[in-house]
Amino acid sequence: MEQLRAFLYEWRSWCPSQSHWDAEFDALKISSYEEGELAVGAFWARCKDHVNEGRETLDQVKLLTQAVSDNNTPLEKGIIVDLYQVTLELATEVTYFECKLREFGVEL
Repeated sequence: MEQLRAFLYEWRSWCPSQSHWDAEFDALKISSYEEGELAVGAFWARCKDHVNEGRETLDQVKLLTQAVSDNNTPLEKGIIVDLYQVTLELATEVTYFECKLREFGVEL
């Protein structure tokens, strides 16, 4: 669980606060357009990478929960709550960025 939390902290460092996603996204997008075509391409590539990393992490959480279930390993209530929270946070952020990519016509 600690490794997952550490990954999420690093993953989120690119666009950290859900309450500021729109402002952060717009600022990063505008900045890249001001820098030129290479920066724009890099920005959209980073968005795609962010989505793909989030999807891969959701898959890892799913595998982890399946492994625990298959082994009949008892989990503490706190870990179950943590996994639920992590899954919810990941899914929300991945969906947000997927929508932004679609909004601007960027293929995943």
